[in-house]
Amino acid sequence: VHLAYELRLTNVLSQTVVLNGLAISGDGQELLQLEAADLAARTMVIGGGLGESALGAGRSALVFVDVVVEPDAVPAELTHELTIAPEQAMPPVFDSPMTENVATVTVDKSEPVVIASPVEGSNWLDGNSCCDVTPHRTAVNPINGSYFAPERYAIDFVQLDAGGQIFDGPIDSMSSYEFVGANIRAVADGPIVAIVSDLPDQTPG
Repeated sequence: VHLAYELRLTNVLSQTVVLNGLAISGDGQELLQLEAADLAARTMVIGGGLGESALGAGRSALVFVDVVVEPDAVPAELTHELTIAPEQAMPPVFDSPMTENVATVTVDKSEPVVIASPVEGSNWLDGNSCCDVTPHRTAVNPINGSYFAPERYAIDFVQLDAGGQIFDGPIDSMSSYEFVGANIRAVADGPIVAIVSDLPDQTPG
């Protein structure tokens, strides 16, 4: 079971803070330990990019978390122990480095929606999906004062040919791709809202 979510961090100090580590626990058991390099790889400073470990004064960042647990060991809540290093300690207000418990998260235990496969046939490859840090996972948008991650569980399906290749021929030619023209199936019952057929083809990738 993957517990995939985004942890939002905000530096309220007037100095830069370096993120040095994150430990995530559930029901008293440590489930995930991210050291400095691993934490930076999963951190995206808002207005910046991925891979940053320093959070400037007043800056916020999203940490893309993926906690993996056994189906019979899903915790009721998750706690986060964050280790940081402000540029300059100001005792007794705060030290450098320091470790703080932040953001207790209640785990949603509702049953997932089960859908059918959208593709038919063999040799289909999951080319890009949850729960690593991918363009889908990091597509977080501010809407009406909140952050939304509509592509958190999105999947790019590509089909390999008989030789195990994604394309055979010019990379910018639609005919080079095995899956061009493949049937796409609805994954669940629902009404057809609209159909268009006058859009130009776009080369995969």
